[in-house]
Amino acid sequence: MNRRSPGFTLVELLVTVVVTAAILAAVMQAVVVQQRTYREQMGILNARQTARTALELIGTELREISATGGDIYMASEDSITFRAFRKVGVVCARPSTNRIEIWELGDKFVNGDSALVFSNPDPEAQPDGSWIPISVQQRDASGTSCTEAWGNYPLTVLQMFSTYSATQVAPGALVRGFVPVTYGRYNIDGHWVIGRREGKGPVVPLLGPIADVDGLTFRYFDVNDVNITPLPNDVMDENTRRRIRRIEIAVRARRGDVGTSTVVDSLVTQVALRGNGV
Repeated sequence: MNRRSPGFTLVELLVTVVVTAAILAAVMQAVVVQQRTYREQMGILNARQTARTALELIGTELREISATGGDIYMASEDSITFRAFRKVGVVCARPSTNRIEIWELGDKFVNGDSALVFSNPDPEAQPDGSWIPISVQQRDASGTSCTEAWGNYPLTVLQMFSTYSATQVAPGALVRGFVPVTYGRYNIDGHWVIGRREGKGPVVPLLGPIADVDGLTFRYFDVNDVNITPLPNDVMDENTRRRIRRIEIAVRARRGDVGTSTVVDSLVTQVALRGNGV
């Protein structure tokens, strides 16, 4: 009787190799599918986060403006320019009819700034005070007459251009400074992004990438919820801009680094403006 020597036959080894290869192939296929699914999910999450951040950023600033107050300088389908609150000061003295001395509590005022000064010369009189629009003609930190100090805040003199006189402004009045800010869709280095421009400064890319055509869109509505959005490549005239009551902002964020596919996710928000138009 022949005894079989210990070990595996060639057929057994071949069967083992084939089965092992099939198992490894199935495992690798599962890993590939899992990685692809993970990349797609991360692409969706990143696109959604981009859209959500953009809406929060733009919406927060738009909630501070008033259409009837003339805060909107330009409104189109894919960009908007408005007067944004950036600077603040407190009046210390009023040395002449067109000059006020203020403590600057943040960014410095510069020549050409538009601002509002609160006028309430008689707090007991009716009606209450009002905001006086001014334009800063000259900023001069020397020759101040105010002898008081308020912490370490610098004191400066603003020469104003206004139809009002500084005699209508009492010490302690608040001064609010503004700069024109534009949010829009820009092509930077071959990628469409949401960018911001303050005054005449350069465009600063904020968020992206976004969809090529409709990555950022604005729709405008009046007090009767009638759509007054301008046609593409067009802008509103001043009278129409003052009618804006509500702005709809839509962002379509794009992620093109998900394998061979492109992930696009959209979010929309509504912003009701202060001093709604009528």
